[in-house]
Amino acid sequence: MPSIKNAVVVIFGGSSGIGYGVADKCLSEGAIVHISSSNASRITRAVSSLKEKYPEGQVTGHTCDLSLPDVEQRLVKLFEEIGSCDHIVYTAGDALAVSPLKDLDLQFIQKAGHIRFDVPLLVAKLALRVLKPGYASSLILTGGAVGDRPQPDWAVIAGYSAGLHGMVPALALDMKPLRVNFVSPGPVKTGLFPDEVAEVLAKRTALGKVGSVEEVAEAHINILLYSSSRMDPEIQYVLGLKAVRERAHRVLELAEEDRLSHFEYHPDRLQDAVQYVINIIKRDFGPDKYHLIPPHGRWQHFEVGGVNRPENLLKQWKSNRADELEQTRSLLDLFFVSVLLDAGAGDKWRFTEPGTNIVVGRSEGTALASYNMFVNGDFATADSERRDIVMGQALKDFDAATLQRGFQIDEKTNPLVGASSRVELLRSLGRSLLNLPEIFGPDGRPGNLVDYLLSQSPTPAEINYETLWTTLQTVLLPVWPSSRTHIDGHPLGDAWPLQVLADDAERTHQKSKCAHIQPFHKLTQWLAYSLTVPFERLLGVTWANMDLGTGLPEYRNGGLFVDLGVLTLKPDAEDRGRQNSGAGLPAFEATSDEIVEWRAMTVALLDKLHAHITESEEFAGVRLSLAQVLEAGSWKAGRELAAEKRPETRSSPILILGDGTLF
Repeated sequence: MPSIKNAVVVIFGGSSGIGYGVADKCLSEGAIVHISSSNASRITRAVSSLKEKYPEGQVTGHTCDLSLPDVEQRLVKLFEEIGSCDHIVYTAGDALAVSPLKDLDLQFIQKAGHIRFDVPLLVAKLALRVLKPGYASSLILTGGAVGDRPQPDWAVIAGYSAGLHGMVPALALDMKPLRVNFVSPGPVKTGLFPDEVAEVLAKRTALGKVGSVEEVAEAHINILLYSSSRMDPEIQYVLGLKAVRERAHRVLELAEEDRLSHFEYHPDRLQDAVQYVINIIKRDFGPDKYHLIPPHGRWQHFEVGGVNRPENLLKQWKSNRADELEQTRSLLDLFFVSVLLDAGAGDKWRFTEPGTNIVVGRSEGTALASYNMFVNGDFATADSERRDIVMGQALKDFDAATLQRGFQIDEKTNPLVGASSRVELLRSLGRSLLNLPEIFGPDGRPGNLVDYLLSQSPTPAEINYETLWTTLQTVLLPVWPSSRTHIDGHPLGDAWPLQVLADDAERTHQKSKCAHIQPFHKLTQWLAYSLTVPFERLLGVTWANMDLGTGLPEYRNGGLFVDLGVLTLKPDAEDRGRQNSGAGLPAFEATSDEIVEWRAMTVALLDKLHAHITESEEFAGVRLSLAQVLEAGSWKAGRELAAEKRPETRSSPILILGDGTLF
């Protein structure tokens, strides 16, 4: 059943009337309630009354006068006191602004609109900062039916009520994926008007009665429960790892039927790719070192140039008496920001490491740049106890100048693809971390994920990979650019419409709203793979269900299959790509149908590649996980083929035009 137990609910106007009724209902459901009013004594009485009724309930009162000109500053202070929350309910009002039209003046009109229209808009603005990101959080505004059914002398209130109603759908667009709802009751007996007026109003209603506070409060609670209810299962499926693999394999089936839109699939060339990867794995780890192959992850990138930088950090932390838990937290700090900065850097960018003068680009370059920024304190706040730590507030305040300095960016001589997008990505990450204190603590430290995952596991020796996955999706879905795919207002992250799936859904009469979506979640998967390693090496943790992870659909793995002829662009797609690039190699936007189809095929072909390798006689008795094949085989093979076939740029055989947040 849906629940708001332990949800943080902020209620404006919560000391009396409808607001008090909502507070009462919320406490009965186990919510953590904050009520606000302009009257301190009324707040005290309301809190006392609610605590008497719910001795175990958590309710706090706040004085905030919404009628004053500096109301925005007062709201900011109030939200700073409360912190992040799940729901905001606005029921605040003042004396009824009822007046004959002939007696109206500008001051009367403006005063009537201050609390009824102006302040709700300011609350919505600030709600963006404090509501936890995602579809399950909501803002509820309360108006009145007088906007639709006006009465004589009520022109002012009717106008503002109708305006508030009109504001709500616009706010829903501006605040998505947060929910915005509007409760618009008819006359309610709240004490704002005497009994004789209530009797007159009752005669004008269909039921011959005015509403009660309890009835209207129940409507608010039903909205809160709906907002907090289980996610649409179709959307939940697309956000999971199972969908990545199943949808990709459906695309492969369609490829075998020659139904792809942009690529030709040549299964007879797959064995060439298998043998190429086998040869690389044997060259680097054969015949007796296969057990030393690490899973695909960020750790190895920090070892470029023969310097094991993570081990150097661990030695330093040990000398400072940090235990294994704190060491793991610290590595997660580093890995978290480093992976999110690890989208494709472009062919021209290079990083020169201070001290070693190692010069390197691409993934190893972003690893060294982020590593040096980490140890220099670029992700810590001024009052942090250590420099080599990541704090949510520091990420939230991260600026372009810091990235430019840390990544040695020069627009003319050392350009980095998607620099501005990376800055915004870190800022968004900071906000998301701070909005999830139950996971990342009040400071929004990524490393606190260690404690959270251990607390969610029945035994500290094993953690469910699905728990890691859902937690990462929770923190990262609000971080990605808002231009990414949404369904019913829900962000889907790295998941995109694909024409071949849409055609298949139409042909097979599928009714799912997400049937045309191919999910990948590449950077989140790259982060998940990377984070497992510190848990394993420092805490001895094993991972259940890690085989849910898929091959990563990026240009090295995908390039392997293009360079070896397993996939070839159809002639018309090839022509479009060359027109896009104006050069020898085809180019497409990162979210284009061509790239999405290529990525889907890459996921499925990596599974086939892995199966062929593990079944090969050359690996008899050797158990290699998909993550190990990605690390020692396919990714490395794609890079070596690029260097062999395009030595000047070492680029992908198909160029991807992106913003630095996908690959």
